[in-house]
Amino acid sequence: MHKLLKMFEIFLSLIIGLTIFAWYEMVKKREIAIEASKRIANNFNLQLLDDSVSCSSFKIIKTSSWPMIKRVYNFKVSSTKQDSIDCHLTLLGSELINWYVPPYPKLN
Repeated sequence: MHKLLKMFEIFLSLIIGLTIFAWYEMVKKREIAIEASKRIANNFNLQLLDDSVSCSSFKIIKTSSWPMIKRVYNFKVSSTKQDSIDCHLTLLGSELINWYVPPYPKLN
């Protein structure tokens, strides 16, 4: 009985540790996505709308060396104060590999 309880404690500690690690990685990658979306918005003279960066999907991708997580983040930008333009970017691990900003009305 004591051995079973000890195994349960180890298992529970492992699950808690993995959960904390996964949460930390998720927060770290979201910060990378926020910074990338700010750069993209600035490059197009757009304003990133507050708290609009969110992960819409993720999946494990097999690369030549190691499996990595591919995450797609949606974000909103504005060219005027009245519009909202839906954009997205893709991270593979911590690297920005793709982004999309649709055509938008330009200010004169």
